[in-house]
Amino acid sequence: MIVNFFCKNRKLFFFLLLAALTLSTLFSAALAQQMQSIPAEKISFERIFKPQTTERLIVEDVNEKLYTAKGCKIIHRLEDALSIECPVSAAIPNAIKDTKLHMQNVDLPKSFKPSDVPNNDYLHIPQAWSQGYTGKNRIVAVVDTGVDYNHPSLSNHILMKKSFVSYTEDAMDDVGHGTAIAGIITGDGNPEMEYCSDGCETVPEDFSKGVAPDAKLMVAKVCGPDGCDVADIAAGIEWAVAGYDKVEDCFGKCGYSITCCKKYDGCSAVKINSKYTCTGTYVENVKPDVISLSLGSTATWINSNCDKGKKISWENYIAKKIDWAVKKGVPVVVATGNMMYGVASPACAGKAIAAGGLDWFVFDNKNYDAVWQTCYGVLCTGSGRGFAMKDHGVLAPWVAFSTVPGGYGLIAGTSVSAPHVAGLIALMKEKNPKLTAEQVRQTIFKTSIPLNSQQVCYGDYCFTVAAFQAEDELYEEGHGKIDAATALSAVRQAS
Repeated sequence: MIVNFFCKNRKLFFFLLLAALTLSTLFSAALAQQMQSIPAEKISFERIFKPQTTERLIVEDVNEKLYTAKGCKIIHRLEDALSIECPVSAAIPNAIKDTKLHMQNVDLPKSFKPSDVPNNDYLHIPQAWSQGYTGKNRIVAVVDTGVDYNHPSLSNHILMKKSFVSYTEDAMDDVGHGTAIAGIITGDGNPEMEYCSDGCETVPEDFSKGVAPDAKLMVAKVCGPDGCDVADIAAGIEWAVAGYDKVEDCFGKCGYSITCCKKYDGCSAVKINSKYTCTGTYVENVKPDVISLSLGSTATWINSNCDKGKKISWENYIAKKIDWAVKKGVPVVVATGNMMYGVASPACAGKAIAAGGLDWFVFDNKNYDAVWQTCYGVLCTGSGRGFAMKDHGVLAPWVAFSTVPGGYGLIAGTSVSAPHVAGLIALMKEKNPKLTAEQVRQTIFKTSIPLNSQQVCYGDYCFTVAAFQAEDELYEEGHGKIDAATALSAVRQAS
């Protein structure tokens, strides 16, 4: 009966077979990458087979004495919960187990070269630069594996950095992922090629220049070689949202305006030579303009967002933390994941901007061999799909040539998509720093370009991207491809 069904539905059979092979390939690559990123000295039989004696938990009851009395250690004091590490034998009521999320990058084929990567022209970013918008005085928070803060392309951009992982207090990137994300946002480019992947000799000098090359970075290290604990991510987000206090000069802010001077504690209007002058200093809290998250769960949500439900779980806890950050005034861009079916948490949080991937897809050549190629304007095979894309998703490049610890190299996955969107937001906030988080979201959504109207080419062969049924199309491409020119034209300068 089953055989007869598939015989009558050959297209469905081959589609399911291709999907299974794709998922198997992505999983194997991701697993191999994770294993390669763990130092050999950390992989041992003792680590694999030694019984677990403690576990990390998240609890909403913040009565610390209740937990320390049971031998628990306080890891993070969060706004709405405690992150604790307890003996496995301890009975902790109403606790959820902390879990690992992972970076949303995948391996590229060995044949892939930096020259295959779409540059910033694809998103019309140079048009924004020509108008004078480069991210100056804007801040992007990168919540990731840390950053190589000694990298010549990034060192001048690091405003603040902090580690939230348990094994080190140093925010240095020991994985390589966060450094690449930072470079996509604000890298200076690649004038020196001391270390680079194959094919770099064909790459223009500033090919790896970031979307917002004059922006600054707040770096929260929340991930290590084996992933990212939910509580560490939450702590990093809270730290970013808190921003920092900056001492400002009253005269520089208000000049001779008495009305302005009265608004700030520490400022006073003093009459000098028959003219009132605003004197003194005041403290201003400075928050990042956007948070970039290129991490997520292996679990995905197809038909709904993941921030619903009153019962606490790791899924809705981290998703609601995204919503909390947005309500505090900081937009958050999150990679959708590379699982093809569904959108990963926390990209499925209702207030997030979910970033799916463009450009990389399987194309059958004349010999019917499956080969990976770049093709502008095509939704990636492995990009996250689901209700969250329809609700709050956009698309951006899935592959980039960026900074890596000690040099430059290639990175792929929806990990790449999120920082492209975050960099664009930095440009928008430079044009109008008064934009609210919701105004940023809606401007991004309304100015993104749908794919179904775009023609793409592979060599001499061109075709129009097939239109799906209206609902299915939105589940895949969301609001469409981001575009710097259209987004900036929709932003009014602050008065």
